[in-house]
Amino acid sequence: MKTEIRMKNVNLTPYLLTALTCILLLGCGDDPQDEPETEVPVEVLENAEPEDDAQDEAVEADRGTEDVESEEFQAEKDIEEAPIEEDGGAEDVADGACQNNADCTPEIPLEACFESVCESGECLILPSEAGTECANDSDACFPPVGACDGAGSCILDVENATVCDDGNPCTDDTCNPESGCVFEPNAEPCDDGTVCTDGDVCANGQCAGVPIDCDDGNSCTLNTCDAVEGCKTNTF
Repeated sequence: MKTEIRMKNVNLTPYLLTALTCILLLGCGDDPQDEPETEVPVEVLENAEPEDDAQDEAVEADRGTEDVESEEFQAEKDIEEAPIEEDGGAEDVADGACQNNADCTPEIPLEACFESVCESGECLILPSEAGTECANDSDACFPPVGACDGAGSCILDVENATVCDDGNPCTDDTCNPESGCVFEPNAEPCDDGTVCTDGDVCANGQCAGVPIDCDDGNSCTLNTCDAVEGCKTNTF
């Protein structure tokens, strides 16, 4: 047995327009209470930081970075603007650096023809310029003052070297670098300046010879010797 359901002719247009207007304009059917709630884990809630605190920490971090960058920029600016002295160095130099030669005093005396100088803020030991006077304390046979050669050596004044000559033919004259002139006796033949001697020879620094015999064998004469004329005979 069939049951037939018949609908009367009903105009649905007004109802459709009302439903469409509700959906588009009033958001009907989008009730938030109809949506399921999402539960947040307790651990997340406990560890979460307040939004305001996180923002404050971010701002403080940015300020710290800006402060460091500002200090570095100011330090570089101070170095660039440091006043320069006439010798080319900044007024403020690092510890241990030098500004002029007076700051480079050696702990031990330097050898002749070397000096301590300041170059680019550093103390250096360099040879003295050529022609610089140097003390001669190593050779007594030369004057006490020499001249540097520009390579660290003191050139002795050869032209004015000490002359060791005592005018005595019976000594050998030499110069000892440590003590100076030395006069050593010799045994060389010599001339004692008188004809009344023969075979003159040096001994102990003195020239002497053997006296000649002027005796004529005559008892009635007086025999003598003159240093220049030689033997003389005087009668009584």
